[in-house]
Amino acid sequence: MTHVFLVPNWFFYYGIACELIFALVTLIGGIFSFKLYKLCNYYSIKVFSISFLFFSLSYIVQTLINLEILSNISEASFSLTQWNNITSLSIISFYIYISLFILGLVTLTYMTLKERNIKHYALLLVLAFAGVLLSLNKIFAFRLISAILFFFILLHFFKNYAVRKSVNSLLVMVAFFLLMMASSVYIFALQYSTAYVIGHILEFSAYLLIAINFIMLVKNAKKARQTSCNI
Repeated sequence: MTHVFLVPNWFFYYGIACELIFALVTLIGGIFSFKLYKLCNYYSIKVFSISFLFFSLSYIVQTLINLEILSNISEASFSLTQWNNITSLSIISFYIYISLFILGLVTLTYMTLKERNIKHYALLLVLAFAGVLLSLNKIFAFRLISAILFFFILLHFFKNYAVRKSVNSLLVMVAFFLLMMASSVYIFALQYSTAYVIGHILEFSAYLLIAINFIMLVKNAKKARQTSCNI
């Protein structure tokens, strides 16, 4: 069974705009992290860039389908066929979005592992997808799994900040704390519409911090291709 968020009417258009911004910001993060990888040749940064491209694709797909849904809703005549089309699009949007987002999240979690091989990556991927697909409440399961994975990613970047004590590592740590909180807050969006708005604000803040961080890193890396390459 697929459950939906409670979205405030006044926030519906803003929500679509936010998803478009998320797509652009995560795309910028992915592009700049790939540029950083080219400058520094760090494998972990390459994996980071791939994960953010998955995030960007998930938001692009969600935005496009939501715009199509909006165009159907905006029409003066609203038939049963159109309602069925909207329902189908919503389900398609949900499954494509979570599939791409989980790919990005698992890829990012894989980056934090000390030992990396295809078996570890495949295991994480299977467990994450199985947890969502086998659940009766798929959105709840998706957000819960996302929050858990973001927590472990946060631990990695907390340790990174404890060692480096740099502005860049602080920005990334705070960003993933916000993403973990956003996923946790979205769980309550099944019952409270305000949680949906708060989740979007937290996500926007997090992705903005990550984009700013990578822009700073690329500029620093061009000046000195050594310690400034570290996330």
